[in-house]
Amino acid sequence: MVAKRSSPNTSDNSGISVLPAPLARVRLADGCLLESNEELLALAGTDVDAWLGPGWVNLLSASVDATAATTSVTRFDTAAGDTVEVRVRAAAPGEVWVAFLPQPASKRADDLGRLVAMLSEVLWEWDLRKGSVSYFGEGVRAPGFEGSFPATPEAWMDIIHEDERALAVQALGDCLSGRRDRYRFEHRLLQGDGRYRWMLSRGLVVERDEAGHPLRVMGLVTDIERRRQREEERLRLEGQLRQMQKLDALGQFTGGIAHDFNNILASVLGYAELGLLESGSQPLRDYLGQVVRSAERGRDLISKLLLFSRGGAAGAVRQASSSLLPVAETLRMLRPMLPSTLTVEFEQQPSLPDVQIDPGSLQQLVLNLTINARDAVGENGWIRIALRSGYEAATACASCPGQIEAGEWVALEVSDDGAGMTTDVRARIFDPFFSTKESGAGSGLGLSVVHGIVHEHGGHVLIDSEPGGGTRFTLLLRPAPAVPVAPEESASPTVISGTGMTVLVVDDEPAIGAWLRRLLQFEGFEVEVYQDSEAALNHFEEHPERWDLVITDQSMPGLSGVELADELLALRPDMPILICTGFSEFVNADNACDLGFSGFLQKPVSARELRAAIGRCLPAVQGPAAQGQAAQGRGRVT
Repeated sequence: MVAKRSSPNTSDNSGISVLPAPLARVRLADGCLLESNEELLALAGTDVDAWLGPGWVNLLSASVDATAATTSVTRFDTAAGDTVEVRVRAAAPGEVWVAFLPQPASKRADDLGRLVAMLSEVLWEWDLRKGSVSYFGEGVRAPGFEGSFPATPEAWMDIIHEDERALAVQALGDCLSGRRDRYRFEHRLLQGDGRYRWMLSRGLVVERDEAGHPLRVMGLVTDIERRRQREEERLRLEGQLRQMQKLDALGQFTGGIAHDFNNILASVLGYAELGLLESGSQPLRDYLGQVVRSAERGRDLISKLLLFSRGGAAGAVRQASSSLLPVAETLRMLRPMLPSTLTVEFEQQPSLPDVQIDPGSLQQLVLNLTINARDAVGENGWIRIALRSGYEAATACASCPGQIEAGEWVALEVSDDGAGMTTDVRARIFDPFFSTKESGAGSGLGLSVVHGIVHEHGGHVLIDSEPGGGTRFTLLLRPAPAVPVAPEESASPTVISGTGMTVLVVDDEPAIGAWLRRLLQFEGFEVEVYQDSEAALNHFEEHPERWDLVITDQSMPGLSGVELADELLALRPDMPILICTGFSEFVNADNACDLGFSGFLQKPVSARELRAAIGRCLPAVQGPAAQGQAAQGRGRVT
């Protein structure tokens, strides 16, 4: 049968107009093609004989459902690479019209591109023969990515961040060579606005020649910026949690050391002072004086440990305030101790407010940071100290797990041109006893003390340091409120007389109890000492009115000092009680009064400090009898 040319406007029996397209008329009984137009033959790229009879069906990817005599759709690829949509409609009884509607590859790509865009992906194809990269869809872009995608592989590599570029080259090379069947890597991509955005690239070779050389590669680019941000936030929070747990563990460890060592120092210092009170030999007094001074240096060292263990505790902000004069004064004091070849610069912004920190602590901060910078720089280099005001944006503190709230701060900056620090060193610099110096060259407490002081006063620390790039410490201190500060009370006199008064001492350390007994007896008190707090309570219950003063330790077997005080005050609400402890997480100078104590003493306690505290609790001991004792010239340690 000879194929005939059909009019593109032919209508079927149902009156439905057939779309202008390559057409064919097919008999339903045997599926034979009866006639076709020239457009169909040109589209198929074949001759009439291939179409006449039932053979035309073999050119389709699936048979047309001719029995339905309704619209049906199937597809096949032509030699040109286009897709053809086949629509079947009723023509006459027993026949159908078949319309072949070509869809160019570009339209197909647009549809696919729109589909992929719904999935937040960019689908691309790299033709290695042409050396070009094409994308599916018009105006294709990755959601969130600002900028257009390059048209060549070389241009792609240019916008991948240099830190991930080598990984990209290796992953793609492994895929092209066949060492891996596909590749996947995460990288940052340069946007049109100059910022980088995290992307995920995946791909595989979809066509090779007979020799196995790659011809076409297809892949996807996915925007993962938000996912990376969530991961970074999770890692940051985990790091803060680990840092908080580490600081907590170190705080408990150092607090335990401080408590035990303070008890030892209390005995050393106390008995040395007793020796000074009772000795008439000047050489012996000189020896004992040296013991006292050594014990006091040990006490200062332990106080540094306690600063670390208390650092950052909630509610630890002190109300003391200071001008910034101690900064310049400390630098003048330090200058002779620094190498003459070392350049030291100091700059202070005018009209800075006072800060919420006591002068001694501020001096300690400057001292520790400057010495730390000196050790980092060596004999030659520079150290810069600057004071400025600043509004710091919310960021993370370098020495505590908290965020720095945005607000007004006074910044103390100490920078140097030393060797800088690695990430590992920065993570540990505030740990007590950690030091990069040689063994014996330092205690490793300098920066842990900085941590403790700053956070005890509600401040924060920032660090900027890279290996070979020097270091800058920035301490953010709170400005002091613009209100007058109440003057401190004058120091209590150190001459007392306890004649006719009875003191109950409760301390589980026998040596400390014996020292307190001897010192208080020397001052005229009658003293009873108990190592067992529960036994002391039982004895107190028998005659509550007998006692004029109770001095108790905090950490003891049985009842603690706080618990003992509760029981004693229940029996006698006006009972003066002094708490004397080496270290405690539960009681300190700030809350001792709220817990019912009349005073707080930190071990080791000197004789002068003890007399002053007793004088504040018992004003009667400062009367004429005390002055009379002073007139007798009895030797005392002050």
